[in-house]
Amino acid sequence: MAFVEGQTEQEYLESLISHMGQNRDVRIDKNVARPIAEGEGALRVLKGYEAGGACSHYVCLLDTNGDGGVLSRLLESYARIESSYHTILTMRDVYPKTGGDASRLMRSVERTIEQKASKAKCVFAIPETEAWFIADDSHFARIDSQLTSDLILQNTKYDILKGDPEKISRPAKKLKDIYNLVQKTYNKKLSNVQRTVGALDHDHMRSRNESRLYGYGSLCPLIDSFFA
Repeated sequence: MAFVEGQTEQEYLESLISHMGQNRDVRIDKNVARPIAEGEGALRVLKGYEAGGACSHYVCLLDTNGDGGVLSRLLESYARIESSYHTILTMRDVYPKTGGDASRLMRSVERTIEQKASKAKCVFAIPETEAWFIADDSHFARIDSQLTSDLILQNTKYDILKGDPEKISRPAKKLKDIYNLVQKTYNKKLSNVQRTVGALDHDHMRSRNESRLYGYGSLCPLIDSFFA
């Protein structure tokens, strides 16, 4: 069970989990959270909150409609789902917080989860999930063959082969700037997110980035343990 910030994280996790579990019997439901009724603290989702049908591994990816909803949705649901899921995680970014503010945010969320939802794990994308997309340097050529590392470096001053994507102040904008070089764009529109996610090479991404990207480095082992 994953409580995620929005559809970007939802689409990415679906792709990553499907890839890592490609030889397993996996069912993934993508759902959106909303209140049952005013004043009630539980959740209703659009479909599939509990596993249905025969499968060996069931995953529910719950879009909580913004980073502020990730923790609150987890806490209000935790007592009902704790015994139902092998793995429970939250995934959100830290933007627009940076430096010490971002560190304090992460510590605060981690402490709250340890105290009130101890089975859950939290994954942070620094500063945004799009930093992980940029970290897969191989995906740009699949977006457009003209998007070479040299072209990107010359026009954006960012080296996709050596740069640290976690130090980009706004990775989503950087991704858009890069795509704009070949008259393409990136935004949070579902079709654009799916195009980028579909171009990612998860094996290449993991081999290059598991040890250097903070949140990504904790996410992959969590998925490994789910399939173990």
